[in-house]
Amino acid sequence: MDAREAIVTRRSVREYNSKSLGTGIIEEIIGAGRYAPSSGNIQTWKVIVITDEKMRDNIASISMKQNWISQAPVLLVVCGDKTMLESYYDKRGDKYCTQNVAAAVENML
Repeated sequence: MDAREAIVTRRSVREYNSKSLGTGIIEEIIGAGRYAPSSGNIQTWKVIVITDEKMRDNIASISMKQNWISQAPVLLVVCGDKTMLESYYDKRGDKYCTQNVAAAVENML
């Protein structure tokens, strides 16, 4: 599959099976995020891998009650730390951090 086909055929999934993902697949997905552009090449994002059912339920609940989230066997929560970017870019660091996280997630998708 080429990049254009991947972009055009992307879809949002709302139903999951209970099949467990191997660690290698999860690492490959997260690794794809490392190739995303970031401000000053400062990758200020971290990924929290969540497999615990109760934690997935809690996240679904606080995510505007999007209960379909808890059905996924694994959740990847991508967080940005703007403090380092703000030391380089002042107030723009906040926006840059959001853009960096978004670019990494796009690669993971």
